[in-house]
Amino acid sequence: MLIYDLETDGLLETVTKIHCLNIRDRINQRDLRFTDHTHYHCGAPTKRDGTLADGLKLLSESAEIGGQNVIDYDNPVLKKLYGWEPRPDQRVRDTLVESRVIWTNMRDVDFTMIRAGKLPPEFAKKGLIGLHKLEAWGYRLGCFKGDFNPKDFGYTWENVPFLVEMDDYCSQDCTVTEKWFDKIDSKEYSFECLTLETAVALIISQQTRNGFAFNEAAALELHALLLKQKIVLEESLRDIFPPWEVITKRAIAKANNKKLGRVKGEEYVVVKTMVFNPGSRDHIANRLKAIYGWEPTEFTDKGKPKVDEVVLGALPWPEAKQLTEYLTVTKRLGQLADGKEGWLKAVRNGRIHGRVNTNGAVTGRMTHSKPNVAQCDKWKPMRALWTVAAGNVLVGCDAEGLELRMLAHYMARWDGGAYGDAVVNGKKEDGTDVHTVNQHAVGLNKRDAAKTFIYALIYGAGDFKLGTVIYDDMTDAQKLKFDSSEGAKKSKDRALATLGRKRRQRLMERLPALAALTKAVKEAAKKRGNLKGLDGRLLHVRGEHAALNTLLQSGGAVAMKKALVILDEALRTHPNPLMRAVMFVANVHDEFQMEAHPDVAAELGRLAADAIRLAGEHFGMRCPLAGAFDIGSNWGDTH
Repeated sequence: MLIYDLETDGLLETVTKIHCLNIRDRINQRDLRFTDHTHYHCGAPTKRDGTLADGLKLLSESAEIGGQNVIDYDNPVLKKLYGWEPRPDQRVRDTLVESRVIWTNMRDVDFTMIRAGKLPPEFAKKGLIGLHKLEAWGYRLGCFKGDFNPKDFGYTWENVPFLVEMDDYCSQDCTVTEKWFDKIDSKEYSFECLTLETAVALIISQQTRNGFAFNEAAALELHALLLKQKIVLEESLRDIFPPWEVITKRAIAKANNKKLGRVKGEEYVVVKTMVFNPGSRDHIANRLKAIYGWEPTEFTDKGKPKVDEVVLGALPWPEAKQLTEYLTVTKRLGQLADGKEGWLKAVRNGRIHGRVNTNGAVTGRMTHSKPNVAQCDKWKPMRALWTVAAGNVLVGCDAEGLELRMLAHYMARWDGGAYGDAVVNGKKEDGTDVHTVNQHAVGLNKRDAAKTFIYALIYGAGDFKLGTVIYDDMTDAQKLKFDSSEGAKKSKDRALATLGRKRRQRLMERLPALAALTKAVKEAAKKRGNLKGLDGRLLHVRGEHAALNTLLQSGGAVAMKKALVILDEALRTHPNPLMRAVMFVANVHDEFQMEAHPDVAAELGRLAADAIRLAGEHFGMRCPLAGAFDIGSNWGDTH
């Protein structure tokens, strides 16, 4: 294996030159240096084993190459400046990708090492806890990454000449990376998992460079509309919740003060007039408790009442609905422009190049940032802003009922596939479909409420959340009875939590396979501290309550990653150049979004849906997977 690293004059978007390409021959234990410079800036001859072209030839001849972040940086730079790419049959490894898969609990590992005195104080001071940076791993391995900064020599990265210190720094990076690969290989981790994750990282790296077309003009218009709504709601809510007074200080007067009305030796109070701020969760909680006697049952990590759209939406007072609307509008404004990662702040030349950590969650699910497209508001006017270049269409494909099919796959061990049969073959007309089955098992009035309930359960919802789903499903008469009986005995929120707990238990009793699965997963997590995923990866479980959700979410994430790789291979080898030109623009949980020429859109959709089916077959799913696709001009049309 050859380990390699570059030193350049900038980031991928601005890079114009490569100063050096240094290689560590892992088998023969040799350090090799390649550069087109014959002399360092100081005048001394360079310590080189050949030109950059010689180094690239050596890389091309190796069966296995790797480095730190080579997928997102080094390889794209080499392609941009030299047209070089790894051979299709070459194994490319990336420490960043593999490390994120193996040590999803990196923060926990670091804190353990800190407590044991195996990491120095500066590790935490530098903010390296939990990071998969080369510098962080240098500390963990006791093989420190070098320190080179052009500013120390009076330069910037853009104008720094080729220095001896730069060359040595690059060589040391290769040394640390080799130690990192040694550590990775010592884990003897699932080869299938690491291979899959590397393939996914290559696809997503290109997706990031593709970007997602964004309608900036329409976004500005929508922003103006939402601002007007926000102002109207603020005025209305301040009328509903007039100013109130709070005592900020109690004390004994040390002297008479006629102006302030204080008498020496007597107690006085300082009062502050509070003007309602609808954007303050503290103010909302204060007014709901003071005016309506609200008794919250859900709290934040800091012990404050939890106030969000879900909590407010379950409250019976009309004012709570208006508060919910206000929070929704401000959330949309934050996503659109006002937040730190507002979409309008991220647009470059009509496209948004969001970042993706292909293994950002402990389950193997991707995470997104700058901006977080996974949290894109489902409101169609927001989704419609994400679009395509003129002349193209957007093809969106998502897995059908992925969570329930994954649940059915694992339940099949106990029910022989009965639940999976309801998921796949059940019919709404005769009440054999899975949502009607769940509806009767939970004891709900409406089928749609059963959908909400089971998905909330799968995602790890607490008893209160489940209780709100049941309450929303009640008829007016049922709500009145509940409020006057259960709600009268205890606070409404506590009554809802009790209701959720009882219905959860009822579901388990009527679906014994689900109860058995839940028990088995909790026991495995307690015994081993981890669960095994579809591709052999180990899933670190933070608590027994999260075990089932972790297993199911991982299964869905891994299946979709396999489907992505299958689809990408089909596109790259397709005889039609229009298919080979398809661009992935988003991969979010259970969906692909692809920009394509209209002439191949339908075939692309069929290929994508079939890739999901094939992924399920690859992993031997006991409930078949399936996909469905839509074609449109924007994300609002295709999901």
